[in-house]
Amino acid sequence: MNKKKVMFIIPHLGSGGAGHVIVDLCNGLVDYERIVLVFGNIIKHNVGAQIISINSPATQNLFKKLLNFPIRYLKIRELKEEIRPDFVVSLLEPANLFNVLTKKVIKRLYFSFIPIKGVLKDEKNSYC
Repeated sequence: MNKKKVMFIIPHLGSGGAGHVIVDLCNGLVDYERIVLVFGNIIKHNVGAQIISINSPATQNLFKKLLNFPIRYLKIRELKEEIRPDFVVSLLEPANLFNVLTKKVIKRLYFSFIPIKGVLKDEKNSYC
């Protein structure tokens, strides 16, 4: 029996909280084939999954930002068509945008997590 595929889309796997969420999800979904799609090459986590970089890292240059948009769109769309994941989970705003824009009209489930800063805090002012 083929394993179901879950694809995660995230701008990078740096030292932030979203990277930790990806690690936790990959560790918990061992019965699935896991693919992590990142925009650039910042990978500071061992996620225990196949990592695919589309080599389109973040930039402050406006021209490069405009150039990155269609590149990201086309590469993510192409990878979704090629891999045909059963689920796609995106974290952080840029990844959420491309996840929604590249959604196909096929019967697949797509999830998008949008972080809300400052909502879940304990008494020590740290995130729960």
